[in-house]
Amino acid sequence: MNQKNDFKKYLFGAVKKREAKGGYHLNPKMLMAPFEGETSIAKYFCTGCGILTEVNETGAKVLAAQAGFSNLEKFNNIYFEVLRCPLCDEDFKDAKLKPII
Repeated sequence: MNQKNDFKKYLFGAVKKREAKGGYHLNPKMLMAPFEGETSIAKYFCTGCGILTEVNETGAKVLAAQAGFSNLEKFNNIYFEVLRCPLCDEDFKDAKLKPII
């Protein structure tokens, strides 16, 4: 690394990516919780690192495009499941829509 990045790391620290071990399973009850973020419109679960979190409209558009879904108004009772996410990889990988049951 260069000196500038080393200095930033020294001052602010660094956050490691979550380890993407894979094989995580979602507890469906967790999907029933109301959104915590004011701008959240959808949830996603990453089977790579095991995180369940919310996305705003911009994030939902990215996931919807990967999943081949275009109607952002119909996010009731569905969530996205991804193989990898920005927390454990560079970006979302293999997004799929799943029903909340």
